[in-house]
Amino acid sequence: MLSLLLPVLIQAVATSTQVPAQFPRIAMLWSPYDGTEPYWQKANRYSLVLVGSSEAGLEWTKDPFKAAVESFSPSSVRVGSRRINDFSRANPSSQVIVESYFFEANKGDYPEDSPWWERNADGSRTTFWPGCYNMKTDNPDYVTHIANRISATDKAMGGKHAGVYIDNLRFDSRAKSGWKSLLNQIHTYRPGMFVMANAGWDSTDLAWVAPHLNGIMYEDSVDHTADNNQEAFYKRVSDYDSLMRKPTLSVVEVFGQKSDRDKAYRELVRTLVYTNDAYLYSDNTNGHRHVWRPEWSVKLGQPLEGHGTPNGKVQLRNFQRGAVVWNPTAMPVSVKLRSRMTEVRSHRAGLSAQLEPHTGAMFVR
Repeated sequence: MLSLLLPVLIQAVATSTQVPAQFPRIAMLWSPYDGTEPYWQKANRYSLVLVGSSEAGLEWTKDPFKAAVESFSPSSVRVGSRRINDFSRANPSSQVIVESYFFEANKGDYPEDSPWWERNADGSRTTFWPGCYNMKTDNPDYVTHIANRISATDKAMGGKHAGVYIDNLRFDSRAKSGWKSLLNQIHTYRPGMFVMANAGWDSTDLAWVAPHLNGIMYEDSVDHTADNNQEAFYKRVSDYDSLMRKPTLSVVEVFGQKSDRDKAYRELVRTLVYTNDAYLYSDNTNGHRHVWRPEWSVKLGQPLEGHGTPNGKVQLRNFQRGAVVWNPTAMPVSVKLRSRMTEVRSHRAGLSAQLEPHTGAMFVR
């Protein structure tokens, strides 16, 4: 009988290094799962937790222009450091990242006449979305300002099991230059900082930035491949992970209907077979809301072998307490398991796995 154990808050002794990751790794992107528990209690379930600075307990120094400052109030630094350290002690294999802004800023974040706003030919600011505008990411003073804000964020959290998240990678030559300058600066200021960036739908042309990052968020990228080749998407994810800084942890996020259990399950399996990354199935795009799904609580433990590489063939990956199998072919297949296991959705037990075309499954011993 499959047992799905609810996680509990374990007051473990703090360590200076992360314990080996347990799989599956589920990501929380701003919003935790629906439920009545307190925010940070719900966060205990996740391997990666993305929060805003206020959720981390940090408050920027007061200023008429909110984003112009480069320091946090001392009292909030004490709150934020304690909050992150408490979470890290309870979840020593989890990663917390705090959002920082670089590509865009809201109206009122900087003076209207600031040279840091990107402007149209008529001098008006270029709009990212209503009330939010693009920034001149290649302006050296602006780059240094953001590097200082990001460094202050990492320093305030104490640097243990924490890091920063930067939204909205862009790919023209001017944007690439600004991004590389920013990332070089923050790694000079804070050499061990964990940095994740959001590539959105893009999953090509990322080799230039991958060596500067610890992780990439692929925001619904699997459904937006230009060639409609989702297997090739997972191959690219694996290739980029191999170029990144250590520790490496990217996120494969999939958008879909809450009722589409098959899609949510299929992409979890592919993420587990082809990567070491975290996964999230968001029920809609409104704040990355989602429910907690039973298969996310399955305890596979650590992998017994490296992840696979898409090659058009059936692949099986073994873990300490189970296995995952993915069938990318157009034919049904039967795969032998290393021992008698139970499939987590059907609860059928056996020594082999039977998979229909383009489906996958998770098994536990």
